[in-house]
Order: sequence, then C-alpha cells, then structure tokens
Amino acid sequence: MSLIRAYLVAHPPILVPQVGRGEERAVQKTRKAFAEIRQDLQATAPETVLLISPHMPSFEEAFALAQGSEDFGSLAAFGAPQVASRVVYDREFQASLEECAEKAGLPLRSLSPLPLDHGALVPLSELQSAVPRARWIRLAPCGRSLADHYRMGLLLQQTADALHRNVSLIASGDLSHALTPDAPCGYYEEGARYDAQVMEHLAQSDFLSILNLDPALVEKAMACAPGPLALLFGFLDGRQVISEVLSYEGPFGVGYGVCRFTPGDLDPQRRCEAPRESSALAPPAQALCSLPVLLARSVLWHQLNHRSFSLEAFCHETAWPRDFLTQPRGVFVCLHRGDTLRGCMGTLEPTTQSTREEIVQNAGLAAFEDPRFPPVSLDEWPSIRCSVEVLGPLEDVADAAHLDPRRYGVVVCAKGRKGVLLPNLPGIETAAQQVDIARQKAGLSADTPLALSRFEVVRYQ
Repeated sequence: MSLIRAYLVAHPPILVPQVGRGEERAVQKTRKAFAEIRQDLQATAPETVLLISPHMPSFEEAFALAQGSEDFGSLAAFGAPQVASRVVYDREFQASLEECAEKAGLPLRSLSPLPLDHGALVPLSELQSAVPRARWIRLAPCGRSLADHYRMGLLLQQTADALHRNVSLIASGDLSHALTPDAPCGYYEEGARYDAQVMEHLAQSDFLSILNLDPALVEKAMACAPGPLALLFGFLDGRQVISEVLSYEGPFGVGYGVCRFTPGDLDPQRRCEAPRESSALAPPAQALCSLPVLLARSVLWHQLNHRSFSLEAFCHETAWPRDFLTQPRGVFVCLHRGDTLRGCMGTLEPTTQSTREEIVQNAGLAAFEDPRFPPVSLDEWPSIRCSVEVLGPLEDVADAAHLDPRRYGVVVCAKGRKGVLLPNLPGIETAAQQVDIARQKAGLSADTPLALSRFEVVRYQ
C-alpha cells in the first residue's frame, strides 16, 4: 500500500522545551500524542513524508511547493536557534506532482530555497528523528476553494501510487485561535463550538461534514487548519479510514488537536474526486491564513463592531516570533473582494515600535483611510481577503537590470515624488512594466530620470 498514515498535528512553538522553558508542561497531552506518532512513524518507516504547513510563504491563486534538494531552518525567531532541522526532498515526487498538477489544471508554484517555517519546524523537532532516511515534500495551502485543496490532496495520493512510494502525510494546523479572551484572536464563542464539531467529525472519519461546516462558524473560529485538513482529506479519498483522536487541549486559547488516520481498503462510497463547488466549500476569507493576517482581520472586525482595537487583548506575546515584537519594519496591508482591490496602505519604513504594531496601524488605514475607496463596511467584512506584506530594507539600484518583479518590490523617486509597487503581482512580468506602473503611480512622465530602489517582502495570506 502506498498510503501508510495521515496525521493532523498542532504546531505551537511553546511545545518545544527550548522555547517553552517550562511552559510546555501546559501542553502535555499534545506532547504525549506526538510521542505516539513518533513511535508510529518509526514502526511504519515511510519512504516519503508529505508535510503540509499553512505558514509557508503562500499564494492566493496557487499552491506552493518547496523545490530543490534540501532546506534548513531553526526556531531562532522563538529564541531557540539550537532547535534546527534539515529536510532532504524527494525530487522524483516533486517532478511527478508538478506534472500531475499541470494536467489537472491546478496551479502549483515552486519555491527554492525556502527556509523551514515554524509550522514545519515544530513537528520536525518532535518527529523527524523517527524517520532518518525519509525524503520529504513540503506543500502550502493557498487561497483557492477547499474543493481545490481536496483535489490537490487527491493528486498527492495519485502521485504516491504512480511512484509506488510508501508515503505518510502530516497536516500541520491549529484549530480555533479564539477560545479565550487572551487567545491570539481574542474571544469568540464560536471557537469552542468549531473545535468540538471538528474533533467529533474527525473521530468519525466524517470529512465531508467538516468541509461543509457553516462558513460563519469557521469565520469566527479563526483557525489555520482548514486548508491542511482539506488536503489530508483528499489524500485519503476513496479509502476506508480508521480515525483516532490522540489528544485535544487549548491551554493558551488556541485549539491543539492531534489525530491519526489509517487508510484501509478501497471504498467507492468514500470516493469524491470532484467535490461540488459551493459556498460551503469555499474557505472563509481568513480560513487559510497566518497570524499576521488574523491580526489584520481582527483589527477590522473590532473597529467595525467596537470602534476600537486593543493589541494587548488580542494575543499573548508567546504566540509571536520574537522579531515581530522587537524589530520595527515597514508593512503593507492589502484588502481584496474577489479579484478587486478594496484598499491597500503601508509604510516603506517603520513608524511604530514593532512589526506587530505596524500591522495594526496599516490594517486600519487600508480599511478606512485609503483615499481611493470608501471605508470598508461591516456587511463587506466576511468577504474581505487580506494580505500582509512585511518589507525588508530598501536597497538603491543603478537601473532596472537589477530588478526582478517576482522577487523585489520597487520604489521610483523623482522631483520629490515617489511611487511604490509590491513584488509578485499578477500581470507584471518584466522589470520595465514594474517601473512604468510605479512611475505612473508617482505621476511622473515617461522621460523623467528616476532613482530606483528595491526591497524584498515576506507575504502572509
């Protein structure tokens, strides 16, 4: 059998003793569940492990696949640089998956190099020692529908079958981030209901009920697990499944669920090659996003409902990478409804004391102060998609030959005017296009000599 196991795992950095420094005792149920999975991996010895993380760099319109031979990473951002991992990739699986995705019409972008994110590093720190010879695949969810995530999961299954590869899948994802007032997203009563329903359905292998949960419930739960779970469900498509809930707890206001799924015989009753497209299978705007985006969306929600937002009430600092708390950086927050821009405001250089504060400030500006648009309304909020771009330092360049519109944003300056364009925007393929659009935004004529700067971003969706 090519499909050995699938697992849902949580990824709180505090689980790792070098990060928790004693606080990991509050997640002992999760730690024991990881120990059970570690033994299971050692006993089953998969040749390839598929690792799904919602905290990889991601795209709105395409899944992201880590390419190349290997990648590295550490939990240095959480104060534990000694906790480091290296993964060696299954190159044949990478190539085969790309071919399958192209034939299926599912966009799949390759990224290399791609340092390991904490959604990968936490499971790796607990589990990698059990499979020292395994090759790895890293895949990120995206902004496409949950039906498309299911289809991509099915492609993972088909790729494993075609290669006769013994494969296990690890879906890294936390449940609600809104279980208590000091939770990362504040408190919403829907959070506990969402977690209870998800864990009940997982225990019964009732995957379709999870895909069809009330979107309003999922919206308020503010989880990062829907995308990874939909990929896992597709991976197990068409098979009988034995589901085991190994643990659940939420001591820091975030739901940590750990489950094991053992695929059995083929079962036509569980085959769902093309889940129906419906509003229930389209992810809520925040369902696949990361903590910076959850913060930006919470700013909008609180300002729309309460006319104010308290950063202190939003998130315990241990949930954040240290550089978001201590390092000021420029940030852009962009809002979309469907494919239409609804607001985008930002700062090239920081104007507050931390990256986290910069996100709060610019989320409010994008929603309510962008002069191109009326303020966002409460009725619009559920359909608003949000991305957060954290900027690196500006670097002056001599000419457009030093630009790459996929990698770098650009700043053009002349006559006291400035135009900015973020990187990796749809329809912009050349540096000349990028510079011309930024020039037009600055209101400069085509023959104006320009001073150029470039910058890199980390995009959160």
